[in-house]
Amino acid sequence: MDRISGYSSPLESPEYDNFEIGHTSTSVALSAGLMKGRDIQGGKENVIAVIGDGSLSGGEAFEGLNIVGELGTNAIVVVNDNDMSIAENHGGLYKHLRELRESMVRVRKTTSVRSA
Repeated sequence: MDRISGYSSPLESPEYDNFEIGHTSTSVALSAGLMKGRDIQGGKENVIAVIGDGSLSGGEAFEGLNIVGELGTNAIVVVNDNDMSIAENHGGLYKHLRELRESMVRVRKTTSVRSA
């Protein structure tokens, strides 16, 4: 492969991308399956899922978060909150992400003023 894939692709990264998928709402649900397999084999390593803020509204993302929470074993979910998606984000989840993002900007500005 001579370009960067927009999604998980074993052609691009055979060591880290186990599956070819085309929708990012699947990342957390897929990680739940990998966690269950790891747990059955007695493993302890972390399973990491990366999901964009625009994909969090997908039903499969919510299902995956629920299962990961129930399993309760070594998992890291990284939310790439870049305030971007195909369509405008609506709803309480995005309202809270926006408030969190804006509060972090205020913290950074306050910290940089204090250290100057």
